[in-house]
Amino acid sequence: QIIGEGGTTITHAKKIKEITFNNGKSIIYFNKLNNRLDLLDIGNNGYLNNIEIKQYENGVFTFKKGFSFEYSYFTSNDYNSQTYKMKRLKLESLIDMIDGEGHQFYYSDVNLPFKNSKSKDYYGYYNGASNYDLIPKHYITSPYNTEVGSANRNVNPLYNQAGMLTEIHYPTKGWTKFNYET
Repeated sequence: QIIGEGGTTITHAKKIKEITFNNGKSIIYFNKLNNRLDLLDIGNNGYLNNIEIKQYENGVFTFKKGFSFEYSYFTSNDYNSQTYKMKRLKLESLIDMIDGEGHQFYYSDVNLPFKNSKSKDYYGYYNGASNYDLIPKHYITSPYNTEVGSANRNVNPLYNQAGMLTEIHYPTKGWTKFNYET
């Protein structure tokens, strides 16, 4: 991890491409697509597109099982000139590549702020406050009386569930609904 000019964090992560096992007769491939819109270096940053499991049979690797991932983005309503700061990758579904059946994922309707927003409560969740810093407003009496900070860091249940997973729908037509307490 490198901190570049202007405080930008640059990460060079190693990402797994395949796992070989069963004495080389089985392989799991992790295939990615590039051009993530929620990261600064769009061309070199990718996301997992699918996972394929192949078995060595009759001199070739044969596809046995696989899952593909479908994504969209959480998009902030806040304006920021750097559009990648307004987006976050969102998993929409996980699809079985053999039968086409899949899991669907649903999220809270509350919009997230842009990535470096200071609208956070004490626990780091979005609170909808228009903060200019993260220092909570408080008073110091020594060596002289003064007010420090201006941030509202209070928990706000109307906003703190922004971007949270709310439901999973299964291929069996069942579903799970998540209820979060604040």
